[in-house]
Amino acid sequence: MRTAPLTDKDLVRIGGANIVEYILDGVKHLETDIAANKLDLTTPAFTPDQKIRINNLLKLLHLLATQYPYDPQTGRLIFEAKTLLDFVHRIQAEIIDPRIIAGKESRRTINTLLGLIVKHLDQWRTALLLKIVLPPGNKHTPICYHPEFYATYKFKPSFLPDDYRSNFFFEAMVKEFCPFTTLIGFHPFSNLQSEFQEKRSLAELTAVNINVELRNQMAIEYADNLRAFRVHGPGENKKYPGSYIMVKGGHHRMRTLFIKYLKGEVDGNLKVLIQLVNPDSFPLSKGDLFSFISQEIAKRHEFRKRV
Repeated sequence: MRTAPLTDKDLVRIGGANIVEYILDGVKHLETDIAANKLDLTTPAFTPDQKIRINNLLKLLHLLATQYPYDPQTGRLIFEAKTLLDFVHRIQAEIIDPRIIAGKESRRTINTLLGLIVKHLDQWRTALLLKIVLPPGNKHTPICYHPEFYATYKFKPSFLPDDYRSNFFFEAMVKEFCPFTTLIGFHPFSNLQSEFQEKRSLAELTAVNINVELRNQMAIEYADNLRAFRVHGPGENKKYPGSYIMVKGGHHRMRTLFIKYLKGEVDGNLKVLIQLVNPDSFPLSKGDLFSFISQEIAKRHEFRKRV
C-alpha cells in the first residue's frame, strides 16, 4: 500500500498525546528498509514511498520540537530509535540530499527545520533524559508514605487523618510519573483530556478527596482521585514500597504534573497523595493483569538500567 504524505489536517489530528508513537512507527519502517538493504544511507537513491516516509517523519519531528518540546515520551526516541539523530544529521550535512523534503521550501527553511529538530533531540539526550529516568531500584521510596510498609509510616502526611482512611492512600513523588519508565498506564492518552489537564492549576491537579466513600464504587469514580498501586521491580527492597506505579485513574493528571516537572515549574520531589486501589478493580483477571505488569516492568527496567 502506497504511503500518503501527511497534510496539515493530519498533523492537527495526530496532536500531542501520542505523537511519539507515530514517529517511532515511521522510524521502524525506515530501519526495516535499512536492515533489508532497501535503503542505503551512504548512496541514497530513495523510492517515492521512502521519500514520503522521510518527509512525514521530519514533519512529525518538527511538530514535536516546536509544539510539544516536553512530551515525556520523547525519551523513548533516544532509546528506541538509535539511527534517528544520525539520520537527521546526515540530511543536515547534505550527506543525504535535502531535496527529499517535499514542497517548495528554500534551503534556508530546510536548514532551520533540521536545526530545530537536532537541537531538540540533543537537549533531550544530554539534559532532560537525566531528569526523566530514575536509577533501577526503590531507594527513593522509603520517604513516601505507604500504609502497607511500616518503615514509611513515620512520614505519613499531616493532613491524612489517624483513622481507617490512612490505610487507603499512599504517596508518590512527581518525578516518578514518567510514563515510559516508572508509571504503568492502563488506558491510552487522548488529546482532549491532555489539553484540558494542561490548563489546570497545581492545586487542581493534586487535589484528593480523602472523605470519599471507599465502599461505594460510584462514589469513588465520582471523586476521581488519582488512583493506583505500587509494584516492586527486579532486585528491589521489599521492606519499602515498589518503584513502579500501576495507574487506575488520573493518568492524564500525572502526565501533566510530570511535564511541569520537566519544564522546571514543579519540584520533582513534590509528593502527591494517591488513593490505593486493589488489583481486583481492573477489568482483567489478576493473572492477566500481573502478566501485563510484568511485561511493562521488563521494558521499563531496561530503560532505567541505561542511566
